[in-house]
Amino acid sequence: MGVYNNEGTWALWNTTSNSADIVGFGWAGSEPTVGDWDLDGSAELGIYNTGGNNFLLQNNSRFDVLGLGWNGVTQVVGTWNADHAWIGSVAYYSKLLDNDFNEISVAMGQADYASLATVGQKIIGDTQKALENNSKYNVSPRFQEAQSEWMLCLTDLNYVGQYTILIANDLKAGITNPQNTEKWFSYSNSAIYHMNRAAELVSNA
Repeated sequence: MGVYNNEGTWALWNTTSNSADIVGFGWAGSEPTVGDWDLDGSAELGIYNTGGNNFLLQNNSRFDVLGLGWNGVTQVVGTWNADHAWIGSVAYYSKLLDNDFNEISVAMGQADYASLATVGQKIIGDTQKALENNSKYNVSPRFQEAQSEWMLCLTDLNYVGQYTILIANDLKAGITNPQNTEKWFSYSNSAIYHMNRAAELVSNA
């Protein structure tokens, strides 16, 4: 939380130091606003310049100017498309799937093939939920390619889950099946490629 003195000075509460940080951004008569302008999950400062009918939005050590409005208007801030919600969904399911893969390492390290099969089923379930969730978001054009790459990543990971179960069953039966292992690595590497590509596209959007 914070306060603004209508003269360009902000006092923003710092929970780490348990005190207020004083920040200069704006000038007399400018109206305060806050929002996640770069979609990184953290709020940044902004002001509305009523004289010039434009927003000045904090962007790291500089600011971006967005002309919008006319004399007498009231500025409002909101999420007008699904971009932010979609990025939050990607972050949520990425963490979930990362935990699943950590469980694969644990199961393999303990030669617990029953647990390995269970993890494979979890990966299938988590990717199916993520794919269904992904299809709900109508993102803006700048994120559409990233959304497609994320879908390809999830599709590959679903196959990883399926082959994890097959490998677990092979190991339980004392069978060596190089083809299943090869497929597992192929889909896993493809998923990593699409995930990195999606992250790159979001970063450059």
